[in-house]
Amino acid sequence: MRAPDGIITPFDVPGAGTGSGQGTIGGSINPAGTIAREYLDSNNVFHGYLRFANGSVTPIDIPGAGTGPFQRTQPLCDKATDAVTGWYTDANNVNHPFLLVP
Repeated sequence: MRAPDGIITPFDVPGAGTGSGQGTIGGSINPAGTIAREYLDSNNVFHGYLRFANGSVTPIDIPGAGTGPFQRTQPLCDKATDAVTGWYTDANNVNHPFLLVP
């Protein structure tokens, strides 16, 4: 994460894999400083996360999202509101949109 003053703060989501191609993926950020994206665990399953400006992280797994390799929950947080949109891949590898409203 790069702050307006240019300071870069690396972070890893707990539970992210450490193998080749695994780990935390950076993504969208809203004006409040919330980052939304995904991480790939050691079983090659993608999970969503929200990282708030205070540094706390909340994992996101949408009910119905698959748990097989490369299935996922993919949140996006690029709006000024608290809502989170995104998509998930189910166990049949079919994609579905979602909206999370606080």
